[in-house]
Amino acid sequence: MAKRLIIAVFSIILPLIACSQDINVGSNSFARGQMMPGNFTCDGENKSPSLSWDDSLSGIISYAVIMEDTDAPVGSWVHWIVFNIPAGQKGLAEGAGNTEGLSSGIKHGLNDWGRPGYGGPCPPGKSEHRYYFRVYALDRMLELEKPEKSDIEKAMQGHIIGKGEIMARYRRQ
Repeated sequence: MAKRLIIAVFSIILPLIACSQDINVGSNSFARGQMMPGNFTCDGENKSPSLSWDDSLSGIISYAVIMEDTDAPVGSWVHWIVFNIPAGQKGLAEGAGNTEGLSSGIKHGLNDWGRPGYGGPCPPGKSEHRYYFRVYALDRMLELEKPEKSDIEKAMQGHIIGKGEIMARYRRQ
């Protein structure tokens, strides 16, 4: 029993130690930890917010972004996956989450609605949810076509150089 507990603890802690917050992530669309403006949600235009990042890491080939609601009734809900963002690009413009809004080579994964691209915050009822935008610096491009979160995570395994995140909150009125 104790051995299983130790293995479980290390399987959680080790990835966190190996990949601390190396990338500073920001947004001109919302303030860190604050409420997301309605135009980035299902109650508004449902367009993706801007994201920016900076880092001093070497060896980066690409970036990937995963946005998820960790307060969803099912435990976690993926709103957006975008990957193969080239190393020289230090962010995504507002609206890049639509399938036509990306530069050549950058790809969308499937969100939990089963669609590529961005799906804005849309929590059930009047509860407040947190939305995490996690940026991963990778030492390679990912050879995937419309992957789900588990596919992206598997492909990134062993290739994450650094990561960072920004969180926004939203509650429907």
